[in-house]
Amino acid sequence: RSVVSWAGSLELDMAETIVRSARDAAMLAPKTSLQELSALLQSATFYLGCDTGPMHMATSVGTPCVGLYGPNRPEESGAYGPQNIHVQAWYQDGSCRERRNAENLAMRDISVEDVCVACDRMVKRLKKRSVAA
Repeated sequence: RSVVSWAGSLELDMAETIVRSARDAAMLAPKTSLQELSALLQSATFYLGCDTGPMHMATSVGTPCVGLYGPNRPEESGAYGPQNIHVQAWYQDGSCRERRNAENLAMRDISVEDVCVACDRMVKRLKKRSVAA
């Protein structure tokens, strides 16, 4: 079962929509402090999300990540390590400032199918690792 984390009222609205759409496959995380979010991430099988603070927190506590990247190169911004899977439709050229201020078309071009394939790869990888252990 997936846990959908959030911060702030706008993200809470989006998280509630995701949970409703997922029916019983997802649950809403309670409001969390950074320490509580870190504990939640540490207990996760893997983390799925964008190149944001929670993804870097997941990496720091050893949780494998499926990271979604729009304008930044995954090899430059993390999640670092062979246990992570990076999903990027294409690299958005330009300086850091130009990419930060641009409409994020590269992120929007990541398909649901691309994300599902990456998550399936992660699940298979983790199952293989647990069988070998």
